Amino acid sequence: MENEHRMTLLGLILVLVTLFEVGSSQEQIHRFYQPGQDVILPCGPYSSRGPQCSNIRWLYNRDSSETKNVVSNGKVDRRSQRAAQLSVNTDCSLVIRQTTAGDVGFFTCRPYDNDDRYDVRVYLSHLNISSFGQTRDDEVTLECSLLRYERLPECRPNPLRWVDGTGTELREGVSKLNNGTNCFYRLTVKRQSGNNRRYACQYVNKENHVAIQAEYTPVFTAPASTDSSEWCPLSYIMLTLRVLELICISIITVKVYRLKGSIKPLRKDSSEHDVIELNYENIEERPSAAARH
Repeated sequence: MENEHRMTLLGLILVLVTLFEVGSSQEQIHRFYQPGQDVILPCGPYSSRGPQCSNIRWLYNRDSSETKNVVSNGKVDRRSQRAAQLSVNTDCSLVIRQTTAGDVGFFTCRPYDNDDRYDVRVYLSHLNISSFGQTRDDEVTLECSLLRYERLPECRPNPLRWVDGTGTELREGVSKLNNGTNCFYRLTVKRQSGNNRRYACQYVNKENHVAIQAEYTPVFTAPASTDSSEWCPLSYIMLTLRVLELICISIITVKVYRLKGSIKPLRKDSSEHDVIELNYENIEERPSAAARH
């Protein structure tokens, strides 16, 4: 009996020590996502509690001005604006579907109702690439943005990097426009011969590991050159047909002008004179009626 009490006491002590460590450290987890992705936010050590999620609450902070309740007693709060996006797994983790830039912030898993000593915070950051606008026919600027919760430390040096399709880091044409906790890196690229090339923006954590990357293939709207080496066979066929068409039109035009020059117009005055003379001679040779009798 004493052994059972001792084991129970030891178990309680271990639980209390675990909870004290979690509460004192205020565990922080970082998650990164791209637009349209589904993400799963773990509830720290409480994700293994299984069906014991009835006491779980999830809170959301876009900024420090307001805290919104999105999950109460293990169930999604239907009054929440993002209720259609959310669901709670059996391990108490929070699922967010079709994420957008509006989901940036931090989510708090609170396992014991209003007791915030054991909170687990999950910071959600958004990585995206967009075309900043085509400046010329052969050049375009890409912008990689990392949006984070406003109370996080400022963007550290070189958290982002641009690489090409082979994974080689690009340094030329890169400019940095950090704004507080948010990071912005721009890359100006030129049109390459052949197919458009793919570029990627990578977020590198403090351990120099790539936590997430976004890829982008720029589309140029105007041709870069008229080099005949880049023409396809159909282009040569169309060009040949056009040349033949011009030659045929030229030949026909020359023949028409020559035909018009070889035709002489009739002399109307001389024809009438000949007819008149012929009729006159016939009249003189015709015998009179008295002579025939």
